[in-house]
Amino acid sequence: MQRASPRFGCAGPAVAVAVGRTCGSGVDYAARVHVSREPTDADLDELRELETAMWRSETRGDRSWMDQCLARDFAEFGRSGRRYTRAEILDLDVGEIHATLPLRDLQCRRLGGGVVLVTYQADVDGHLANRSSIWRLTDAGWQMEFHQGTPTAAR
Repeated sequence: MQRASPRFGCAGPAVAVAVGRTCGSGVDYAARVHVSREPTDADLDELRELETAMWRSETRGDRSWMDQCLARDFAEFGRSGRRYTRAEILDLDVGEIHATLPLRDLQCRRLGGGVVLVTYQADVDGHLANRSSIWRLTDAGWQMEFHQGTPTAAR
């Protein structure tokens, strides 16, 4: 497997098989610069893999990988309605994740300027939620800026 350019910084070793890329080293993730270009189809494929990796214990529990993937000002509204900060997400003790994969109805929508909205329905332990994430392309890779889970009974 080839080592990727720093643009793919978020795809750590745990998802390298699925994504085909590994993270660059020595990147100051707090100093990432937004890249304003239209995402390619390959970028959207990568985002589908990154979003799916968020539901795998081996990647979600990898603090270094999560640190690279979450933007400095990341925020989440969980399925419960609770708001999470980046620090709270990074500090979570991630156990076994019982998500049904592949994610249902996973779609990527280009919003412009290197920003993509990813939407899907997740089934975790029989609890359904409509989910959305906003990803931004930076000079060191994709970073998730925001995530929201909304409970639903509809399949």
